[in-house]
Amino acid sequence: GTNLDVYLKGHAGEPITVDRIGRKSNHISRPRLSMMLAIQPQVLNGLMDNPTFRGRGLCGRFLYAVCKSNVGRRKISPAPIPGEIKTEYRQFVRRILADPGRGIIRLSPEADAIRKEYQAYIEEKLGGEWEHMCDWGGKLVGTMVRIAALMHAAEVRGDPCEMPISVEAMTAATSIAEFLGAHAAAAYQTMGADESYEDAKYLLRRIGGRDEIGKRDLFDLCKGKFKKMEVM
Repeated sequence: GTNLDVYLKGHAGEPITVDRIGRKSNHISRPRLSMMLAIQPQVLNGLMDNPTFRGRGLCGRFLYAVCKSNVGRRKISPAPIPGEIKTEYRQFVRRILADPGRGIIRLSPEADAIRKEYQAYIEEKLGGEWEHMCDWGGKLVGTMVRIAALMHAAEVRGDPCEMPISVEAMTAATSIAEFLGAHAAAAYQTMGADESYEDAKYLLRRIGGRDEIGKRDLFDLCKGKFKKMEVM
């Protein structure tokens, strides 16, 4: 019975109408919703098994960054962020938020050529290694163009609608899209992961880059993890 319309339509900018019995209807003509969630990897486990989330496209709308744990390698007393960087960042954020920003941002012909080339590359992946995550991959090029537009609007002094998105901005957005693709693949693996996948990752860490290792030696390295060698 979960109502996902506010998330799905808030992402796409489609009108939202909620009719309530005995009360006035709520209507948002131009919704805009941004979310950033910092969650434990375990929260993702089994998410793909929810037919509502996957079937309605909720999982495909998020951008993923699967961070590697730093436990055991953390800096105990890291240097603070320099004051001039804090000041410059604060001024940057205030400048871009103060801009009311209306109009149409366009791509230069060169930037659009990069977009077309990348879209053809993604289309090929959707028919192959990304077949299991078409819901996410099918939105990646649109996401990349959004990111390029945001970078363009943030960097240009003046009205970003007066000049097209540059090759540099589109190239940078393509690099970000590549990063997001690799992390989405990892997230989708986690969301549909089973125990054997987690065991396989554990074994890979214990093997530690060796070209060869004896079964008995590996079992000794994994003492306490597997009760029997057959399970390992």
